[in-house]
Amino acid sequence: MSISLRMGLPGYMSVLGIFVLACGDGATTTAPPNAALNRGSSVPVNFAAAKSQVVTCSGSSSTPGSIVYTTGTIHTCNLLTGTDVSLGISGVNPKFSPPGNLITYQATSGHNQGIYVMFSNGAGKKLVSSSGGMPSFNPAGNMIAFDNNGIWTSSVTVAGTTITVGVPKQIVAVGVGLGSAWSQNGSQIAYIRMLNNTEKLMVVNVSDGSPVDSLSMSGGFLDVVWQPSSKILFSHSGDLYSYDPTAGTSTTNPSRLTTSGSGNFYPSWSPAADQISWTNGKTGISIMSALGGTGKLVIPGGTQGSWAQ
Repeated sequence: MSISLRMGLPGYMSVLGIFVLACGDGATTTAPPNAALNRGSSVPVNFAAAKSQVVTCSGSSSTPGSIVYTTGTIHTCNLLTGTDVSLGISGVNPKFSPPGNLITYQATSGHNQGIYVMFSNGAGKKLVSSSGGMPSFNPAGNMIAFDNNGIWTSSVTVAGTTITVGVPKQIVAVGVGLGSAWSQNGSQIAYIRMLNNTEKLMVVNVSDGSPVDSLSMSGGFLDVVWQPSSKILFSHSGDLYSYDPTAGTSTTNPSRLTTSGSGNFYPSWSPAADQISWTNGKTGISIMSALGGTGKLVIPGGTQGSWAQ
Protein backbone atom coordinates (compact mmCIF):
# COMPACT_ATOMS: atom_id res chain seq x y z
CA MET A 1 0.00 0.00 0.00
CA SER A 2 1.35 3.42 -0.91
CA ILE A 3 0.81 6.16 1.63
CA SER A 4 1.27 9.90 1.25
CA LEU A 5 3.60 11.24 3.95
CA ARG A 6 3.22 14.97 3.37
CA MET A 7 0.70 16.82 1.25
CA GLY A 8 1.81 19.50 -1.16
CA LEU A 9 1.59 22.92 0.45
CA PRO A 10 -1.24 24.33 -1.69
CA GLY A 11 -3.43 21.56 -0.30
CA TYR A 12 -2.26 22.04 3.28
CA MET A 13 -4.98 20.52 5.45
CA SER A 14 -5.70 17.80 7.96
CA VAL A 15 -5.46 14.22 6.80
CA LEU A 16 -5.91 10.85 8.45
CA GLY A 17 -2.75 8.82 8.92
CA ILE A 18 -4.26 5.42 8.29
CA PHE A 19 -1.01 3.54 8.30
CA VAL A 20 0.47 4.02 11.78
CA LEU A 21 -0.65 3.05 15.26
CA ALA A 22 1.71 4.54 17.83
CA CYS A 23 1.84 3.03 21.30
CA GLY A 24 1.24 4.89 24.56
CA ASP A 25 0.09 8.40 25.33
CA GLY A 26 3.11 9.83 27.12
CA ALA A 27 2.66 13.11 28.98
CA THR A 28 -0.56 15.11 28.92
CA THR A 29 0.83 18.39 27.63
CA THR A 30 -1.78 20.88 26.45
CA ALA A 31 -1.99 20.97 22.65
CA PRO A 32 -2.13 24.20 20.65
CA PRO A 33 -5.69 25.05 19.56
CA ASN A 34 -7.17 24.87 16.06
CA ALA A 35 -4.51 22.49 14.91
CA ALA A 36 -4.06 21.15 11.42
CA LEU A 37 -3.22 17.50 11.85
CA ASN A 38 -0.93 15.14 10.03
CA ARG A 39 0.48 16.48 6.82
CA GLY A 40 1.42 14.03 4.12
CA SER A 41 3.33 14.43 0.87
CA SER A 42 2.79 14.16 -2.82
CA VAL A 43 5.58 11.56 -2.63
CA PRO A 44 4.09 8.05 -2.31
CA VAL A 45 6.02 5.65 -0.10
CA ASN A 46 5.34 1.94 -0.23
CA PHE A 47 5.91 0.95 3.39
CA ALA A 48 5.19 -2.73 2.76
CA ALA A 49 7.96 -2.84 0.17
CA ALA A 50 10.27 -0.85 2.42
CA LYS A 51 9.80 -3.24 5.33
CA SER A 52 10.62 -6.20 3.10
CA GLN A 53 13.84 -4.52 1.90
CA VAL A 54 15.36 -3.18 5.10
CA VAL A 55 17.37 -5.85 6.89
CA THR A 56 20.50 -3.89 7.72
CA CYS A 57 22.05 -0.62 6.72
CA SER A 58 25.38 -0.20 4.97
CA GLY A 59 28.38 0.33 7.26
CA SER A 60 31.45 2.33 6.23
CA SER A 61 34.49 3.45 8.19
CA SER A 62 34.37 6.78 6.32
CA THR A 63 30.73 7.54 7.24
CA PRO A 64 30.23 8.66 10.85
CA GLY A 65 27.20 8.74 13.10
CA SER A 66 23.73 7.27 13.00
CA ILE A 67 20.58 7.99 11.01
CA VAL A 68 17.04 7.63 12.31
CA TYR A 69 14.51 6.89 9.59
CA THR A 70 11.12 5.30 8.99
CA THR A 71 9.59 2.50 6.98
CA GLY A 72 6.30 3.17 8.74
CA THR A 73 8.19 1.84 11.79
CA ILE A 74 11.05 3.97 13.15
CA HIS A 75 14.58 2.51 12.83
CA THR A 76 18.09 3.64 13.64
CA CYS A 77 21.08 2.85 11.42
CA ASN A 78 24.66 2.98 12.71
CA LEU A 79 26.59 4.07 9.63
CA LEU A 80 29.95 2.88 10.99
CA THR A 81 28.91 -0.67 11.86
CA GLY A 82 25.92 -1.17 9.57
CA THR A 83 23.75 -2.12 12.55
CA ASP A 84 20.05 -1.52 11.92
CA VAL A 85 17.64 -1.47 14.89
CA SER A 86 13.85 -1.33 14.70
CA LEU A 87 12.47 0.62 17.67
CA GLY A 88 9.02 -0.92 17.26
CA ILE A 89 7.44 2.55 17.20
CA SER A 90 5.12 3.57 14.35
CA GLY A 91 5.59 7.12 13.10
CA VAL A 92 6.88 9.51 10.46
CA ASN A 93 9.22 12.52 10.26
CA PRO A 94 11.66 11.26 12.94
CA LYS A 95 14.53 13.54 14.00
CA PHE A 96 17.52 12.84 16.23
CA SER A 97 18.55 15.35 18.86
CA PRO A 98 22.07 16.57 17.98
CA PRO A 99 23.64 14.58 20.87
CA GLY A 100 21.78 11.51 19.59
CA ASN A 101 20.17 10.59 22.93
CA LEU A 102 16.61 11.57 21.94
CA ILE A 103 14.28 11.19 18.95
CA THR A 104 11.23 13.29 18.20
CA TYR A 105 8.66 12.15 15.65
CA GLN A 106 5.11 12.56 14.39
CA ALA A 107 2.43 9.97 15.12
CA THR A 108 -0.55 10.19 12.79
CA SER A 109 -3.25 7.72 13.75
CA GLY A 110 -5.85 7.09 16.38
CA HIS A 111 -5.65 8.64 19.86
CA ASN A 112 -1.85 8.80 19.62
CA GLN A 113 -1.56 11.38 16.84
CA GLY A 114 0.69 14.38 17.41
CA ILE A 115 4.32 15.06 18.33
CA TYR A 116 6.28 12.76 20.65
CA VAL A 117 9.79 12.57 22.07
CA MET A 118 11.57 9.45 23.34
CA PHE A 119 15.03 8.12 24.09
CA SER A 120 16.95 6.87 21.07
CA ASN A 121 16.27 3.26 22.07
CA GLY A 122 12.50 3.84 21.93
CA ALA A 123 11.98 4.06 25.70
CA GLY A 124 10.42 6.83 27.80
CA LYS A 125 8.04 8.17 25.16
CA LYS A 126 6.30 11.45 26.07
CA LEU A 127 3.67 13.51 24.28
CA VAL A 128 4.76 17.01 23.25
CA SER A 129 1.57 18.09 21.48
CA SER A 130 -1.54 16.13 20.49
CA SER A 131 -1.45 17.77 17.06
CA GLY A 132 1.14 19.17 14.68
CA GLY A 133 3.88 17.86 12.42
CA MET A 134 7.50 17.89 11.25
CA PRO A 135 9.28 18.35 14.60
CA SER A 136 12.99 19.21 14.99
CA PHE A 137 15.48 19.73 17.83
CA ASN A 138 17.55 22.83 18.54
CA PRO A 139 21.37 22.39 18.64
CA ALA A 140 21.40 21.85 22.41
CA GLY A 141 18.74 19.15 22.19
CA ASN A 142 16.57 20.80 24.85
CA MET A 143 13.92 22.41 22.62
CA ILE A 144 11.62 21.01 19.94
CA ALA A 145 10.01 23.11 17.22
CA PHE A 146 7.05 21.90 15.17
CA ASP A 147 4.41 23.26 12.83
CA ASN A 148 0.76 23.55 13.77
CA ASN A 149 -0.94 26.37 11.81
CA GLY A 150 2.12 28.37 12.77
CA ILE A 151 5.41 27.43 14.44
CA TRP A 152 5.57 26.31 18.06
CA THR A 153 8.37 25.38 20.46
CA SER A 154 8.46 23.22 23.57
CA SER A 155 11.21 22.61 26.11
CA VAL A 156 12.59 19.12 26.75
CA THR A 157 14.57 18.10 29.83
CA VAL A 158 16.09 14.74 30.75
CA ALA A 159 16.73 13.54 34.30
CA GLY A 160 18.01 9.99 34.40
CA THR A 161 15.43 7.86 32.62
CA THR A 162 12.69 10.52 32.73
CA ILE A 163 11.82 12.97 29.95
CA THR A 164 9.85 16.09 30.82
CA VAL A 165 8.30 18.39 28.22
CA GLY A 166 7.08 21.95 28.59
CA VAL A 167 3.83 23.55 27.45
CA PRO A 168 4.16 24.50 23.75
CA LYS A 169 4.63 28.20 22.95
CA GLN A 170 3.62 29.69 19.60
CA ILE A 171 6.31 31.88 18.04
CA VAL A 172 4.88 32.28 14.51
CA ALA A 173 1.15 32.83 14.11
CA VAL A 174 0.89 34.55 10.71
CA GLY A 175 -0.14 32.34 7.79
CA VAL A 176 0.43 28.61 7.63
CA GLY A 177 3.89 27.48 8.70
CA LEU A 178 5.23 24.13 7.55
CA GLY A 179 8.36 22.44 8.80
CA SER A 180 10.89 23.87 11.25
CA ALA A 181 14.69 23.98 11.18
CA TRP A 182 16.99 25.53 13.79
CA SER A 183 20.06 27.66 13.04
CA GLN A 184 23.56 26.72 14.23
CA ASN A 185 23.29 28.72 17.45
CA GLY A 186 19.60 28.00 18.03
CA SER A 187 18.56 31.65 17.87
CA GLN A 188 16.64 31.40 14.59
CA ILE A 189 14.22 29.01 12.88
CA ALA A 190 13.60 28.51 9.17
CA TYR A 191 10.19 27.36 7.99
CA ILE A 192 7.93 27.40 4.93
CA ARG A 193 5.26 30.07 4.99
CA MET A 194 2.05 29.87 2.98
CA LEU A 195 0.03 33.07 2.75
CA ASN A 196 -2.39 34.12 0.00
CA ASN A 197 -1.33 31.12 -2.13
CA THR A 198 2.31 32.27 -2.01
CA GLU A 199 5.11 30.18 -0.52
CA LYS A 200 8.29 31.56 1.01
CA LEU A 201 11.20 30.10 2.92
CA MET A 202 11.22 32.25 6.04
CA VAL A 203 13.85 32.81 8.75
CA VAL A 204 12.65 34.23 12.08
CA ASN A 205 14.08 34.94 15.52
CA VAL A 206 13.09 32.33 18.10
CA SER A 207 12.79 34.97 20.82
CA ASP A 208 9.86 36.84 19.28
CA GLY A 209 9.12 35.37 15.82
CA SER A 210 10.33 38.52 14.05
CA PRO A 211 11.39 37.93 10.42
CA VAL A 212 15.08 38.00 9.51
CA ASP A 213 15.18 36.74 5.92
CA SER A 214 12.98 35.22 3.23
CA LEU A 215 13.48 33.38 -0.05
CA SER A 216 10.98 33.11 -2.89
CA MET A 217 11.23 30.66 -5.78
CA SER A 218 8.74 29.57 -8.40
CA GLY A 219 7.13 26.39 -7.10
CA GLY A 220 6.81 24.78 -3.70
CA PHE A 221 9.27 24.26 -0.85
CA LEU A 222 9.55 21.09 1.24
CA ASP A 223 11.77 19.49 3.89
CA VAL A 224 13.67 22.36 5.52
CA VAL A 225 16.88 21.45 7.44
CA TRP A 226 19.51 23.86 8.84
CA GLN A 227 21.92 23.09 11.71
CA PRO A 228 24.74 22.05 12.04
CA SER A 229 25.55 23.91 8.79
CA SER A 230 25.29 27.65 8.14
CA LYS A 231 23.30 26.71 5.03
CA ILE A 232 19.66 25.69 4.86
CA LEU A 233 18.77 22.53 2.94
CA PHE A 234 15.39 22.16 1.28
CA SER A 235 13.59 20.31 -1.49
CA HIS A 236 12.13 22.29 -4.37
CA SER A 237 10.39 20.92 -7.45
CA GLY A 238 11.90 17.47 -6.93
CA ASP A 239 15.51 18.55 -6.37
CA LEU A 240 17.62 19.51 -3.35
CA TYR A 241 19.07 22.97 -2.76
CA SER A 242 21.25 24.68 -0.17
CA TYR A 243 20.83 28.34 0.76
CA ASP A 244 23.00 30.67 2.86
CA PRO A 245 20.60 33.22 4.41
CA THR A 246 23.49 35.59 5.23
CA ALA A 247 24.80 35.85 1.67
CA GLY A 248 21.79 37.15 -0.26
CA THR A 249 20.38 35.59 -3.41
CA SER A 250 22.60 35.19 -6.48
CA THR A 251 23.22 32.79 -9.35
CA THR A 252 24.88 30.43 -6.87
CA ASN A 253 22.69 31.05 -3.80
CA PRO A 254 20.56 29.01 -3.52
CA SER A 255 22.73 26.24 -4.97
CA ARG A 256 21.14 23.26 -6.73
CA LEU A 257 22.55 19.96 -5.42
CA THR A 258 20.65 17.41 -7.51
CA THR A 259 19.54 17.72 -11.12
CA SER A 260 17.11 14.89 -11.83
CA GLY A 261 14.07 17.11 -11.29
CA SER A 262 12.16 14.45 -9.36
CA GLY A 263 12.32 12.16 -6.35
CA ASN A 264 14.78 14.03 -4.12
CA PHE A 265 13.40 14.71 -0.64
CA TYR A 266 14.09 14.67 3.12
CA PRO A 267 17.69 15.96 3.30
CA SER A 268 19.84 15.91 6.45
CA TRP A 269 23.35 17.21 7.21
CA SER A 270 26.11 14.93 8.50
CA PRO A 271 27.70 15.88 11.86
CA ALA A 272 30.50 17.80 10.09
CA ALA A 273 28.08 19.23 7.47
CA ASP A 274 30.33 17.82 4.74
CA GLN A 275 27.82 15.17 3.59
CA ILE A 276 24.08 15.04 3.01
CA SER A 277 21.69 12.13 3.38
CA TRP A 278 18.42 12.22 1.49
CA THR A 279 15.62 10.02 0.22
CA ASN A 280 16.40 9.25 -3.39
CA GLY A 281 13.20 8.42 -5.22
CA LYS A 282 11.71 5.11 -4.10
CA THR A 283 15.08 3.36 -3.68
CA GLY A 284 15.84 4.49 -0.13
CA ILE A 285 18.25 6.79 1.70
CA SER A 286 21.49 7.80 0.00
CA ILE A 287 24.50 9.89 1.01
CA MET A 288 26.35 12.44 -1.14
CA SER A 289 28.87 15.24 -0.78
CA ALA A 290 27.61 18.55 0.63
CA LEU A 291 28.43 20.00 -2.78
CA GLY A 292 25.92 17.67 -4.44
CA GLY A 293 26.41 15.05 -7.14
CA THR A 294 26.00 11.29 -7.23
CA GLY A 295 25.06 9.55 -4.02
CA LYS A 296 25.60 6.14 -2.47
CA LEU A 297 22.58 4.10 -1.33
CA VAL A 298 23.00 3.21 2.37
CA ILE A 299 19.48 2.30 3.58
CA PRO A 300 17.40 0.50 0.92
CA GLY A 301 13.70 1.15 1.40
CA GLY A 302 14.18 3.74 4.15
CA THR A 303 12.83 7.29 4.03
CA GLN A 304 12.91 10.55 6.00
CA GLY A 305 16.41 10.03 7.41
CA SER A 306 17.88 12.36 10.05
CA TRP A 307 21.53 12.28 11.11
CA ALA A 308 22.59 12.43 14.78
CA GLN A 309 25.02 15.33 15.13
